[in-house]
Amino acid sequence: FTKITTGAFVNEIGNSWGCSSVDYDKDGKLDLYTANFNRNNFLYKGGGDGTFTKITAGAIVNDGGNSITCAWGDYDNDGWQDIFVANASFSAGENNFLYRNNGDGSFTKVTTGVIVNDGGNSTGASWGDYDNDGDLDLFVTNYFTENNSLYRNEGGGTFTKITAGEIVNDGGASVGSAWGDYDNDGDLDLFVSNDNDQNEFLYNNNGNGTFTKITSGDIVNSGGRSNGSAWGDYDLDGDIDLYVANGNQPVQQNNFLFRNNGSPSNWINIYCKGVISNRSAIGTRVITSALINGVRVKQTREISGQSGYNAQNSLNVELGLGNAQVIDTIIIKWPSGLTDIYYSVAVNMFVTAVENQGIIGINNEGGEVPGEYDLSQNYPNPFNPSTNIKFLLPNAEMVKLKIYDILGNEVSNIVDEMKQAGAYVVTFDASKLSSGIYFYTLEAGNYRQTKKMLMIK
Repeated sequence: FTKITTGAFVNEIGNSWGCSSVDYDKDGKLDLYTANFNRNNFLYKGGGDGTFTKITAGAIVNDGGNSITCAWGDYDNDGWQDIFVANASFSAGENNFLYRNNGDGSFTKVTTGVIVNDGGNSTGASWGDYDNDGDLDLFVTNYFTENNSLYRNEGGGTFTKITAGEIVNDGGASVGSAWGDYDNDGDLDLFVSNDNDQNEFLYNNNGNGTFTKITSGDIVNSGGRSNGSAWGDYDLDGDIDLYVANGNQPVQQNNFLFRNNGSPSNWINIYCKGVISNRSAIGTRVITSALINGVRVKQTREISGQSGYNAQNSLNVELGLGNAQVIDTIIIKWPSGLTDIYYSVAVNMFVTAVENQGIIGINNEGGEVPGEYDLSQNYPNPFNPSTNIKFLLPNAEMVKLKIYDILGNEVSNIVDEMKQAGAYVVTFDASKLSSGIYFYTLEAGNYRQTKKMLMIK
């Protein structure tokens, strides 16, 4: 890395506590909002060339306050990212901020409703659709013996404060929070990290708008002076694991890593790659529909650059599917305004979705390590619209698997990353391509092989 030393972006003193990135104006470039304590907050518009322009007009950057952190989320489902700012005076408390994106580069400060008139000493916020009704709800952590807050999105820009249940009657020293379906049953559970040597909180979603507090296990009995927390499937076994960052007052404390021991439920892991939108796909919304326990369940996830307190869940969309045998539809709404829809997607797969190009599933079959490289003939062949490509790796390698048309033009970059030794099956969706002959090429180490396939619509 090279330290950047020029520009307002790195030459302003703001007593900054937190920040969050998003493409708020949908120009394909990531922007950044910074929460400052006892100063105005900062909003920087990304230029896409490594430079940023500081925004100086509007309440969003002139409100003052004692801001701790911020979280972007499209709470009103209009396709534009709004932002919630958590404030804490660490004494009497103060109201939080919510700014609605007008879609023209400006924001309107929301001044009515419980979500901005609750007072308190708020330290973090996490958006998530815990009730699977298609809009983002909000969990806010509070400090100084205050209970935490859960606001249910009723649609139309209004929220109801939830008052029943341990999830909103626990608190005291909560800092971070993170939504994630750790048991893969098809709804979001919640982890809350606490300071002052207080045990962490884990709430299991019952699927009916209520939560059960988990009281057994190391994950909620390790004490700690915890700050941020984040879910992510670090061991790539299909369930999400948890990392917790701890502070050093009054004594230094190691951070926590909790490996999820798994459940028999099905899942899918979707990596979204922007092309017109920002490459990280921050702000992308993924909606799935599947039959779980005989009931049609629609899940909504939004890829975020910040969650809770100075933390960020995995950028991958990690969805639990219970006993669903297939995902009937996956709808991906990109920040650019493009929408991709996929049908009858297999479960228990690692999938890459490339904006306006297609979806690719990659599955490591496990078993013994292959003794040599190999690229198999795709199956089925001919195909419409998807086909499977199997390859073998005897060593951990940088792998490239690309698709070319008959003229030699690259039409899709399926795999371009490090892979461990093993047998892999890639599911390639060519629904956006025309009928015809295509070639696929595998490069790994010194190995290179090309084969031909035929798509007939």
